[in-house]
Amino acid sequence: MSTALSQSAPSGRFKQTICYHFQNSATAVRRFSPWVLLVPAGMICLIVLDAHSGFGWVQEKATQEIVAPSILAVAVCMALLFWARAGDFYSRWLVLLTGVLFCRELHFWGTNNGIYLAVILLLWYASRNMDAMRPMLQSRAAVSLFGGALCTYALTKTFDRAYWTFIAGWKDWQDTMEESLESTAHLLVLSLVVVSYAAWGRQLRRGEVEQAPLR
Repeated sequence: MSTALSQSAPSGRFKQTICYHFQNSATAVRRFSPWVLLVPAGMICLIVLDAHSGFGWVQEKATQEIVAPSILAVAVCMALLFWARAGDFYSRWLVLLTGVLFCRELHFWGTNNGIYLAVILLLWYASRNMDAMRPMLQSRAAVSLFGGALCTYALTKTFDRAYWTFIAGWKDWQDTMEESLESTAHLLVLSLVVVSYAAWGRQLRRGEVEQAPLR
């Protein structure tokens, strides 16, 4: 009898953990606005239209290899400034998020596949500390920007794996689509940091939060 109970206890805790994270995910999804997906959709249309225009060079790989890390560098700096002033869990989580994305963009060893594990761990870390993530969950804009960024990153992988070769004219923009969409996702992450920082600043002025003491 005691053996059966000892075997069922870990199973019960595992189910509770899964349910807990599932409920947290459902809460975030309910706050997500699909309108943000118009951003990557509009970028796809722009890339196709500009493939042979005078502005096509902006979307080329050589240009995007400069633009993409620059966007994330700004996002990291903004997140660090946010964390230095707020000093809370959410601002620290944004530093970790932008930091791992920046490392991936610089193509450090192991980051090509390691980014998947890093994002999963960050999502688990956020869900495990759901109460501390309320600054994001209370803002539909923040949740939508983060969700939009994840969807856009996922979309870039479909172009990277050449899942769209059946579309006419694929060769005209296959080299620019992945890089430009990735930069679009970076912009959504930067927007997430800016929106979150601005929301915290408004709360600070209203006296609803306190500024972190100088370290």
